[in-house]
Amino acid sequence: MSPLVLQVLGPVRAFRDGIELDLGSPQQRTLLAVLLLNRGMVIPLHNLIDAIWEDRPPQTATGTLRTYVSRLRTVLGRREIESRAGGYALRNGPGEFDLGTFQSLVEQARAYRATRPDAVPALLQQALSLVRGEPLTGIQGAWAQARRTAINELRISAEIERITAELACGRDEDLIADLSHMIAEHPLRERPRELLMFALQRSGRRAEALETFHQTRRLLVDRLGIDPGPGLQRMYQQVLSSAPVLTVP
Repeated sequence: MSPLVLQVLGPVRAFRDGIELDLGSPQQRTLLAVLLLNRGMVIPLHNLIDAIWEDRPPQTATGTLRTYVSRLRTVLGRREIESRAGGYALRNGPGEFDLGTFQSLVEQARAYRATRPDAVPALLQQALSLVRGEPLTGIQGAWAQARRTAINELRISAEIERITAELACGRDEDLIADLSHMIAEHPLRERPRELLMFALQRSGRRAEALETFHQTRRLLVDRLGIDPGPGLQRMYQQVLSSAPVLTVP
């Protein structure tokens, strides 16, 4: 039997031989998502029940959960979900898992920073191309929301690292639009604004770079009652003084 292809960076999906498998109900997809995000680890029955039904499990929850497991085994393969010590585990075997591939590419990019910086942007872009929408689309509940938030943080960090790497390679103008879009999505994040100031200064748009700092300061004071952090403050001083570090490599 050919290996599975499993995805959580968007809707929870499974493929074999290029054909999408029918994972059944949202509850069965939630069960698979929990096992997949903890692949190889035994998840106790009560944790699986909490993830699927939260604080409103039916009296038949244990039996229903076993039915879900049986149905998923029929779809994925009998050996894929193992029964172990009061719980279940998804076999950590061959196959593709989009989140695992994403994390491996990001780690590889970080390892190349010092030795092959020119390869870093492409690796990070390859990782980001695996994201097909909101992670765990269609999965409800507090468990799913917490994992969705964590995965989104990984994606945002990778995007910031990609832009940082592109800037280090001397690309500026093309990244201003990307940074502006990120700031619109995450207005209170300081790092994208710091990078925007960097890109604007290197593109000969010093006045816009300084105005970005002043806009950010007003926003942070109004929304959070705080001043910009050390990174933004340092970038502001560097723009003011036209520091050599801001010149095109």
